[in-house]
Amino acid sequence: MDGVFSTQSDIWSFGVLLWEVLTLGQQPYPARTNVQVLNFVRSGGRPDIPNNCPKELVRLLNQCWHFESESRPTFALCLKRLVQIKATLPPHLDIVVTAVDNRVYSQTNRGFDNPGYKEDESAKTTLVS
Repeated sequence: MDGVFSTQSDIWSFGVLLWEVLTLGQQPYPARTNVQVLNFVRSGGRPDIPNNCPKELVRLLNQCWHFESESRPTFALCLKRLVQIKATLPPHLDIVVTAVDNRVYSQTNRGFDNPGYKEDESAKTTLVS
């Protein structure tokens, strides 16, 4: 919250990303400037939980947004929880976390099945400072 980025701050952001997916791309902190968002979060503010959000996802969101960064879950634990949640969702909600089960990603550990991936990798340049 003070310009220092870590795995724990990335977990917070991951929680926001999940929220954005669940709300189909709504803004988590509408009509607030960056400074207002920072003050809102520092004072304990969190994005509103989406309507009809499964309680297991609510629990995960709240854990990702825990005020004490050391109390936030790891990415490995987030993945484990998403897989568990996916297994319990009714079929019409299964799409919400289906990317977690992408076999190509799991097997290659290189990213999602993106036909342009090889092109992107070959076009990489190294920045020299």
